[in-house]
Amino acid sequence: MPIDWNIALNDLIILLAGLFPDSDKARFVVRRSGLNPDEIDFAGASKIFWMRIIEEAHRREMVQRLIDISQEDFPNVNFDSLRRQISQQVVPGLPEIREDYWKGLDAGTKYLERIIGNQPTFLPISFLETGMLRSKSVARLQNSLGCGTGFLINNNVLITNNHVIPNPEEALRTTVWFNYQKTAMGSDAQMAEFKLAPESLFATSMCEGGDDWTAVRVMGNPNAKWGELDLDEITVRAEDFVNIIQHPSGMPKQIALYHNVIVYSDDRRIQYLTDTMPGSSGSPVFNSEWEVVALHSYGLWLPQLGTNTVFFRNEGIHVQRLTQGLKKHGVIKN
Repeated sequence: MPIDWNIALNDLIILLAGLFPDSDKARFVVRRSGLNPDEIDFAGASKIFWMRIIEEAHRREMVQRLIDISQEDFPNVNFDSLRRQISQQVVPGLPEIREDYWKGLDAGTKYLERIIGNQPTFLPISFLETGMLRSKSVARLQNSLGCGTGFLINNNVLITNNHVIPNPEEALRTTVWFNYQKTAMGSDAQMAEFKLAPESLFATSMCEGGDDWTAVRVMGNPNAKWGELDLDEITVRAEDFVNIIQHPSGMPKQIALYHNVIVYSDDRRIQYLTDTMPGSSGSPVFNSEWEVVALHSYGLWLPQLGTNTVFFRNEGIHVQRLTQGLKKHGVIKN
């Protein structure tokens, strides 16, 4: 059951996330406190897994024990105020809102601040800068089948969907545009155009389980200017946030940041509510750390279990499934 977060619990999450930002160290603290780390998900940013830890500790009435163990590791940190506030478990109410509050609450007024949803939505400001760097490797694709999106990994290899580039013949007809986007001033950025070299490297998956990916080498050395995205084994779970950098409908590069929640994940597929359009196929799906978690493939209508209603979800290929296929074909090394 979710707990009523008072301001002291929020402060404790922030404090412990700063003291133990590494999940392995946090796991050790949890074990020493008497909690079972196997019952807690340590994925995601430090504030997220510490929120889960505090929720589990609160459920088992072991928050004070968790503070005791943390105090042993950091004897100079003053936990006393948090101890008192948490032990009282007082959740201050909101003040009565008057018309003269339009400029803000009166000086000295105390009121509740809290994480509204199941997890925090604030991010470090560097999130924006890192996202711009990652976006350099995303390109618009155009061929006889239409438009799509792709992204660079190392060795000048482009990743997209099989339904965007199904065979070497279509790869030869494909044009790749990097930096097809608008500047902050609203003008067109300087675009770079490349062709593909399927004779050097071409691999695809459609005949092997329908995973819908294609890898093909780009002529020249686009990695030198447009970088690359790493493909690592990333843990993904429902309610994580995802962001998709894409060329919807072949438009200049866009990013989908709203409604960006994973609603289903297994070892093959990830489904999410993030917006896409035709032309977005082949886009990288990122988590909040700007790690690639999936290769976007398509949207689909799915039945709601136990009902006659259907709902729409976008779906991508889990990055672990993608890397397995790329390794099998020798595109990337084990």
